[in-house]
Amino acid sequence: MDIELVFSKMYNYINSDLSVYVIRSEYKDKFNNSLDLIKKHINILDNDGTIDAYDPKVVEECINYLKNVVTQNEINEIFNMFLHDYLFVSYNWNNNVYKNKNLNDTIKFLYRCVDDHLTLKELVSISNNISSRLSEFKKWTPPAFKLSEHYYRLFKED
Repeated sequence: MDIELVFSKMYNYINSDLSVYVIRSEYKDKFNNSLDLIKKHINILDNDGTIDAYDPKVVEECINYLKNVVTQNEINEIFNMFLHDYLFVSYNWNNNVYKNKNLNDTIKFLYRCVDDHLTLKELVSISNNISSRLSEFKKWTPPAFKLSEHYYRLFKED
């Protein structure tokens, strides 16, 4: 697998109009920064160098964002290809550089989501999360409805 091609495809997707509906604009820079960090570390490791201090927060933030996107939205084919590539490089970066078990577990969860291999426990958890979010929407009434209710009562009194 040509890693330069993989990174090129990911950068192209993030910076294209295709990602607008999936990746919010404030996350585009974060994804670019996370890819820059991962690519930099891959180049250092390829040259048998040592990695200096770094901040892994941007990669964690992107992975957590993807977790929300995947569990709450429909995944189209192009985004699915981006996800596979991003998860591949993130997983390898985490195993070779950061070595964080929670991040590793989240990446594996995302792989299972994308490949439709979730466990029943994970499906129930996602369903409960969506159900609680939907119940919050039931409590919310648009301001126009409240205004209309007042006018409706005025007409009804006459």
